[in-house]
Amino acid sequence: MKLLPALFIMLSTCSIAFAQDSTVLHHKLSRKMKQELALTGPQSRQLQNIETSFRRQAKSIRRNETLSSAEKDAQLHRLQQTHADQVKALLSATQYVQYQQLMAKSQERWQRAQRLQDRQLPGKTTPGKT
Repeated sequence: MKLLPALFIMLSTCSIAFAQDSTVLHHKLSRKMKQELALTGPQSRQLQNIETSFRRQAKSIRRNETLSSAEKDAQLHRLQQTHADQVKALLSATQYVQYQQLMAKSQERWQRAQRLQDRQLPGKTTPGKT
């Protein structure tokens, strides 16, 4: 289950990095998933509810200043596992494998965008910086 941390990172940071475009991004990702996974209408709605709930709960945990870093990590890990279990229960085995592949590709794109953004920050554009 190496994709669980990757999935969490992609979903949580995506909502932060693209806050103003989060609705557009979410709908775009939902449409792509619905098409590529051949989701039924009810599956699509349930998956969207699972993803929305996950993002909302993760955001709440990250913003909770009463929790230590270790406690946040533990709660986020449990939330990731619950999320993965819910998605796995919703999708067929084939759909779940495709879902994991889509999430991995999405994370790779996000990481490339982050690296590009980091290079464009002041002080990061000097020769030899990666």
